[in-house]
Amino acid sequence: MLAQLKNNKLINRCRHYVLSIMHYLWLRIESLWLLIYPKNNYLQGVKHAIQKNLQQGESIFTFLKVVVLNPRSTGAVLPSSKYLAQTIASHVHLSEQSILVELGAGTGAITKALLATGIPPQKMIAVEYAPSLAKNLREHFPEINILEGDAALLSDLLQREERSVEMIVSSLPLRSIPKETRQAIFSQISKVLSPQGQYIQFTYDLRTQDHYYPSHYQLKKSFIVWLNIPPARVEIFSMHPTD
Repeated sequence: MLAQLKNNKLINRCRHYVLSIMHYLWLRIESLWLLIYPKNNYLQGVKHAIQKNLQQGESIFTFLKVVVLNPRSTGAVLPSSKYLAQTIASHVHLSEQSILVELGAGTGAITKALLATGIPPQKMIAVEYAPSLAKNLREHFPEINILEGDAALLSDLLQREERSVEMIVSSLPLRSIPKETRQAIFSQISKVLSPQGQYIQFTYDLRTQDHYYPSHYQLKKSFIVWLNIPPARVEIFSMHPTD
């Protein structure tokens, strides 16, 4: 019992240190930014976003722990902001008999925004590779089917699912994982997504690079969410039949 109390105390202290360092770094960035652009209205939006993220101490600590232990599995410095999550969620549309699959659900920021649009939790499946993040998701979203596993094996993870997958929303760091794994994920998305379905991916690479995706991935829309930390590009694809 005493050892557990000491461990909890140490964890809380580490969490406090991590958040304090993040806050200090932001203040330094803010000072420099104001020096260069003294009348920058965008700064206030960014400041609000990071303060909101800093208030989510538990999820940020879980997220950063995964980043430290396995940095290649996570592609962000901070969990997705509400601005990015709400923007993505606004482009999700499901028919009555279909479902949505979220890849790389992380701390659940986008999951929460998707639920806020009115999507029933029974029509959502979240896939997360990191065990600690998957556990955290189950605690916060008990009504959603949380699958702990590799997106490169997506069809195996969904083999018992009989409903049509109409939407796939991905937070996977596709630009930082091995090419073979990336190609396997693309193949799996094509395999499980319905012919009328859409695939939404966000990335911190702000350049438009639709050639980066397989040729049958048809880019429908691409835009930047500037209020995310850091800014993120959202890309929406549909599939057209391969030869």
